[in-house]
Amino acid sequence: MAVLKATTCKEAISRWEKAKGQVAADALVVELQFMYPPIEKMDGALSTLETVSDTLEELWVSYNNIDKMKGIGTLKNLRVLYMCNNSVKEWVEFNRLQECPALRDLVFIGNPICDNQPDIETWRTQVANRLTQIIKLDGIPIIREG
Repeated sequence: MAVLKATTCKEAISRWEKAKGQVAADALVVELQFMYPPIEKMDGALSTLETVSDTLEELWVSYNNIDKMKGIGTLKNLRVLYMCNNSVKEWVEFNRLQECPALRDLVFIGNPICDNQPDIETWRTQVANRLTQIIKLDGIPIIREG
């Protein structure tokens, strides 16, 4: 039985372009969720989206095996990131989202980093403190005092 290797971001983007009949660099929304085989990590191929780093507003990559988020910071106008049910387990990777100043809506539930928190409120507090720009986490508004 053949073992499938993980999909790279480059392969996922290429498949998205073929399926949509569109160039990802011209898109406002790129959805890469449910890739098979799944994407294993964000990598240098995200730089192929650099031509839209000032215009890409939504990136949907849920239900993959992503554990590294290198390159996410090139997407300066990213407002929405749906990345639930992946494999991010380290705060150092999660903190790369601080490089996305326009990020407002984040769905990240189902990643080990979230599941490893003692409770949902601890998770929400950690994220709100690290990502002061977001207003919605996992579909629920962030309420800040002051």
